[in-house]
Amino acid sequence: MGILTGKRVLITGAGGFIGSHIIKRLLKEGAGIYALDKKDITAAGIFYFHADICDRTSLGAAIISINPQIIVHLAACLDKNASEVEMMRINYQGTANLIDALESMPYERFVYISTSELYFGNGVPFSEQMPLHPQAAYARSKLMAEEYCMRQFNEKSKPITILRPSIVYGPGQAGSMFIPQCITSALKGEDMKMTAGEQTRDFVYVEDVVEAILKGSYVPAAAGEIINIGSGIETTLKAAALKINELAGKTMRIDFGALPYRENEIWHYVLDIEKAKTTLGWQPLTAFAEGLRATLLSYRQPL
Repeated sequence: MGILTGKRVLITGAGGFIGSHIIKRLLKEGAGIYALDKKDITAAGIFYFHADICDRTSLGAAIISINPQIIVHLAACLDKNASEVEMMRINYQGTANLIDALESMPYERFVYISTSELYFGNGVPFSEQMPLHPQAAYARSKLMAEEYCMRQFNEKSKPITILRPSIVYGPGQAGSMFIPQCITSALKGEDMKMTAGEQTRDFVYVEDVVEAILKGSYVPAAAGEIINIGSGIETTLKAAALKINELAGKTMRIDFGALPYRENEIWHYVLDIEKAKTTLGWQPLTAFAEGLRATLLSYRQPL
């Protein structure tokens, strides 16, 4: 029996990369899992609700039916090409809708998954105390959602925790992120063009992030806190690409410097994770090479 055994846990964006890993972990924990997403989810052992966080009617009906004890809010617009209006509609207003729908519910914890992109423009390591002046629409929308969450905590004592993850990677990740792109090219034996790769990133393995989220859902000291979740280690993109190629059997030719750096390149990106260690009792356990090896294996043997 674990802390979450028998708890009613609502996960928004449950069909996404992180959400799917949380579901697997909660199944092992024996939690009652309620997945809310716009796309159908047919995994055994979960209750699925087709609802849109921007549709207050369907969202409200789902919340009343579930009466969740713990909420993990992952649903978001991640498309950096989306308009600012769309970003705000989903990331800010959708979050506000969800919290408002829970207004009369005696829930135990609401965990909001934000972003460490809020720190861009500051020096490293990024810490929770830094001033925030996000330039991108995505980061601005997430900051507004954070501010709404904190008002709920400060004014109504709602048990809300905000987590700011760094760059999450792991099995099952798809799309245009650097590590999936690199792995796909390596496994296909394709040439890969990239920048010189001197810029650094903080890569954190998805299972470590899941552990942080679960701790954020029940550790008493986490209520009302904003907490960074990352590896705390800077890795250059060049080093990441070379390690992936090595683990894949050196099947890929990497053309470093073939692409120019972005005009607004982020040269250094690493989080200060001391607060996660002291407040959550959490720290990442998966070494980068170990996480990459597991991720590569998942691409060769799909989950």
